[in-house]
Amino acid sequence: MRFQHGFFLLLLFLFSMVGHAQTIPGDTTDVVEILPGVRKLEYRKLPDGSEVQILAGNVRLKQGSTIFTCDSCVLNDVEKTFLAFGRVHIWDSDTAQVWSNNLRYLYDKKYAYLNGNVRLTDGKGTLTTNNLEYDVARRIGTYKNGGKVVNKRTTITSNEGTYYADINDVTFKNNVLMKDPANTIKTDSIMYNTELRIARFIARTEITDTSGRKIVTKGGTYNEITGRTEFTERTTIVDKSLTVTGDEIVSDDETGNVQIRGRGVLVDTAKGISILANSIFANRKSEAFLATQKPLMIVKQEKDSIYIAADTLFSARLSDLFVDTSKNAKKPAANDSTNRYFEAYRNVRVFSDSVQAVSDSLFYSFKDSVFQLFQDPVVWTRKSQVTGVP
Repeated sequence: MRFQHGFFLLLLFLFSMVGHAQTIPGDTTDVVEILPGVRKLEYRKLPDGSEVQILAGNVRLKQGSTIFTCDSCVLNDVEKTFLAFGRVHIWDSDTAQVWSNNLRYLYDKKYAYLNGNVRLTDGKGTLTTNNLEYDVARRIGTYKNGGKVVNKRTTITSNEGTYYADINDVTFKNNVLMKDPANTIKTDSIMYNTELRIARFIARTEITDTSGRKIVTKGGTYNEITGRTEFTERTTIVDKSLTVTGDEIVSDDETGNVQIRGRGVLVDTAKGISILANSIFANRKSEAFLATQKPLMIVKQEKDSIYIAADTLFSARLSDLFVDTSKNAKKPAANDSTNRYFEAYRNVRVFSDSVQAVSDSLFYSFKDSVFQLFQDPVVWTRKSQVTGVP
């Protein structure tokens, strides 16, 4: 009778181990619970005397707020590790989730090694790779053998990378390629926020947009939502016949506005114009620009170049200044170099091999190549001087 009673208690104990949550020994931060529903539970003693638990079928484990699921699992409480196989899933917050084929987890350090078809998401972007190290406590994933992040219509690939799921930041290193509908970006290192959709350039970077415009920079940011780029290191932009260089450049694709600060250089080979200034405002759509802070304009001609300096220089299309409203009016060709004028204000100085001039302001049309000088103008040629009426 006592034997039957003892056997009944043993069966009851075994069933309770399968049917109720269990814990793997450790301090309160290391505790791993085996949640109810496991179809097979087996204890096996290893040659070194340690004991492992083998779980199979609908395996669910919990450590703190982190849930682990898989097809099968081997837990070793001596080494404080568990191995998981098949449809591995780590869910450690409302947004951060990881999937893979296999997992080795150090539960005392809360550090995971995942292999095979690995996916990590922060609810915005998704990282895919074959091998991932994942810090569960800090929600940081690191790959070293190639990975890809997709965020809406943006794709970024690199050889190495670190994904900070809590703050939606990803750092890419080594052979980085970023593509979105507007640009293709090549660099060695870049930082990207999947929520704000902002890329930060931290190394030499080459950007090519769909129109063929090319940008070379070493520092700055690109906002995919607004199309605005801010370059904080000396940057060069080549847009067909137009080349722009400056210490700092802000460009807005939507408005076409470009702002250059610090040692700005604007060269238009099609129109034969070069501008040097510490501050230049330009518009890609209207082809107008305003230069201040010691601006200098160089107008290239067949046998000579003309240098114009003033406090302020402004240039735009002549067709925007004088609008022909007649029905037979012909629109100037886009590459018409004569469809341009410029104005200079305050302390105007003109230099060339054949003529020099000073005035308070100036107007010049490329259509007739005539300078109009205003307020106390003086013109010198090789043999004469002409003074305007005050």
